[in-house]
Amino acid sequence: MATQGSEPSQRQVLLIEYEILDSFWTHQHQWIWLSSLVLITLSMLGITFLPNGLGQSELKVAIVTFVSLIAIILTIIWWGLLRQMLSSLRVVQHRKREIEKSLGMRMEIYMAVSRIRAKGGALQDIVQEEAADDPELRADLADFLRSSGSTLKPGLLPKEEIAWNLLPVFFIATWIAFWILVAGPEVF
Repeated sequence: MATQGSEPSQRQVLLIEYEILDSFWTHQHQWIWLSSLVLITLSMLGITFLPNGLGQSELKVAIVTFVSLIAIILTIIWWGLLRQMLSSLRVVQHRKREIEKSLGMRMEIYMAVSRIRAKGGALQDIVQEEAADDPELRADLADFLRSSGSTLKPGLLPKEEIAWNLLPVFFIATWIAFWILVAGPEVF
């Protein structure tokens, strides 16, 4: 049993941990976006200017093959790093939710519910699970879900993690198609 003197201390420790986790999440998310923007920019520059810069050079096939292979290898390495980062972000979000529950905070709970693409009964089950034994939170989540624009409607856009995992596949396919279009006719 905790004494009254240790309870505020425990609360302060949890708040500091929450702040550190939030800062880490922000840093990781920024790194993911920045690295993907660099990948996109370099890929677009390479695909746009490489064929024009080489013209009818004798080394065109070798250079295009080399650049395509390097781009594919770098994309695969980036993909591995990205998967590790996304995994660490899931851990951070889970721990933040634990801290919020113990401190009576709600941001991560609302964010999790707003990302849900379930309908009807499944959504109610998720709200029931998140609210546990707190009828006030259950009522607040129900109000939140009824409010306009609180949840993303299912549509053509994938979830963020799925989109991040599709991006490297798209770039690998693009570099392969680029190699086939530029170097392929001379190789085959």
